[in-house]
Amino acid sequence: MGKYIAKRISLAKATLENEIWKEIPQTGNNYSVSSLGRIYSHIGQKLISIKPHKTFGYVVVPLGRKINRQAFRIHRLVAEAFVPNPFNKKEVNHKNKDKADNRIENLEWMNASENQNHKNGFSSWNNWQNRIAPTEYSVMKRKLEGFSQIIIPMLKKLVPLPH
Repeated sequence: MGKYIAKRISLAKATLENEIWKEIPQTGNNYSVSSLGRIYSHIGQKLISIKPHKTFGYVVVPLGRKINRQAFRIHRLVAEAFVPNPFNKKEVNHKNKDKADNRIENLEWMNASENQNHKNGFSSWNNWQNRIAPTEYSVMKRKLEGFSQIIIPMLKKLVPLPH
């Protein structure tokens, strides 16, 4: 996202095409988050500098005054503000696995197991055929041997295994 704009700028002038802003309630509405993952300070009237954390890659920004400063992950702020969460899931996933891409189109709510499956390359049972190369079917067959004889025929319909 780049460096912040050093001079004071109004929110209207800082807004890019098709960008939507919402205030961040956890900060007393002193900051706003955009649909593109940018942060604006109403106090300083400027865009805040954001960059990925060196260790874990997520974009983190400290917000608030020096005494009450708190670090926020931008993807969570964007998801809480813009992405519907009808099933009250707890984790935010980056669809393209790029932790620095915090646009609303790239974020979705997931539970812990769904997020872990996405991280490992398995989005759902019925999508295995698109995720696993035919040469790896024998590995999957060995993994499936632990399942009961009732479940294996159902899985074979989803992922045809070589004989």
